[in-house]
Amino acid sequence: RHIAVVTTIGESLHALAPSAAGGDAAHTGLAALKPELMDVYRHNLEVLATHGVRLAIGSDQFRSTSIAEALEIARAGLMPAASLLKALSSDAAVVIQPKGGPYGLVEGAQADFLALDGDPLQDFSAITRISLRVKGGEELRQPPEGRP
Repeated sequence: RHIAVVTTIGESLHALAPSAAGGDAAHTGLAALKPELMDVYRHNLEVLATHGVRLAIGSDQFRSTSIAEALEIARAGLMPAASLLKALSSDAAVVIQPKGGPYGLVEGAQADFLALDGDPLQDFSAITRISLRVKGGEELRQPPEGRP
């Protein structure tokens, strides 16, 4: 039915992380539910993928980006790296600007891309190490240190 689903589980995954769980009572309660929540997240993502639902990585955090969401999903092992990368890049672009395509490495697609210092299929955190940004075929200058 051409429905897209945007993930917004990063904050929950972060709260379930061992370093976050040692804090207040709310985090301690989440930590106790971790196995069950992870099973639900994994099952839901698998059902969506099995039925061909387009997944886009998103964020429900005002001061954050989709990168944090993607990194939390990767750390939790909830999606294969290739699927996660597609959801973060081309699938998110289609959801945000459905009439702006084509997207990806296809004829007619815009010359917008990032070059990374590593292979995100081997080490997903490579998405944070951008060595080159190109938009419309023109190299963009690097943002100030500490900005993605």
